[in-house]
Amino acid sequence: MVIILFIIAIKGLFNLERFKHTNKLLIIIGAFLLISVMGSSIDIIRTSYYWVRANPLSSVDLEKANTEKRIDEKEVTLTLNLELIDYGTSKQEFKIRMYFPEEWQVFFEKEYYDLERPPYFTYGHRNVNDIQEEISLKLAEGISVDDLVENSSDQMTFKYKLYDDESEVLIKDYSLEDFALTLW
Repeated sequence: MVIILFIIAIKGLFNLERFKHTNKLLIIIGAFLLISVMGSSIDIIRTSYYWVRANPLSSVDLEKANTEKRIDEKEVTLTLNLELIDYGTSKQEFKIRMYFPEEWQVFFEKEYYDLERPPYFTYGHRNVNDIQEEISLKLAEGISVDDLVENSSDQMTFKYKLYDDESEVLIKDYSLEDFALTLW
């Protein structure tokens, strides 16, 4: 689809009066150069924007998230695979707090879980940091596995708070297709 639009645009440029007597190959090369410069300029502007902002952690974004849950008789094990990308220009040191979906907060009698391996680091310049954690959570008293399974759905939203002593940012994970359930 993009190629078809590109061909139509180039043909339109060929038909313009000012380009009638210009080398067609030169127009095509110029269009490719312009497109490549536009892509890199967006990255430069994004990096500059986050460099100017007062909150350095706001330059960190969730590139990809995969959350698997395994349910035993009285315990739930969550396996987190997070890919964080940092659009900033410097090294960031932070901790991560994972907020449970609202449906789950009753089952664990807690609203969030602090990941145990702090601090985490990102190094800026669009570098990707892979974070893999396994979390074991005990079910609250009086809660059965059936209760958890009945109230679990594929429409759950996990939230991750990245924070340090000076700033914090909340990132929501809407990647529902990667959510998997395994009963043991």
